[in-house]
Amino acid sequence: MDHPLTRTKVVGYWFNEKKCQKFGVAELKATCKRRGIELVKIDMSSPMEDQGPFDLLLHKLTALYAQARNDDPKAVAAIKMFENYIKDHPETSVMDPLPGVLRLLLRNQTYDLLRQCFKQDGK
Repeated sequence: MDHPLTRTKVVGYWFNEKKCQKFGVAELKATCKRRGIELVKIDMSSPMEDQGPFDLLLHKLTALYAQARNDDPKAVAAIKMFENYIKDHPETSVMDPLPGVLRLLLRNQTYDLLRQCFKQDGK
């Protein structure tokens, strides 16, 4: 077993396929590996406990949150699992903390509602 100070860092990530292509995940994985970092795609249909432990979580959950708000049961379960993992593992760093993601999602919904209101007024 690795010495705790030399253990490979594990970064868990979840992006939809479009974001994976945009971010060039294959190249990112190779770069991380060269630097002693393992980049692991999180399977949102399997327990995160079985996939970790993670040192860092990268995510783009906005679309998943939107699906969950529309009562998509798979999205609801995935978000709950992700949130519970973060709560149960405070030692894991999270890029884009979830409260900020939710605030952004709500802000975008507010802007959409305002745009709809202005369209109805003929503006």
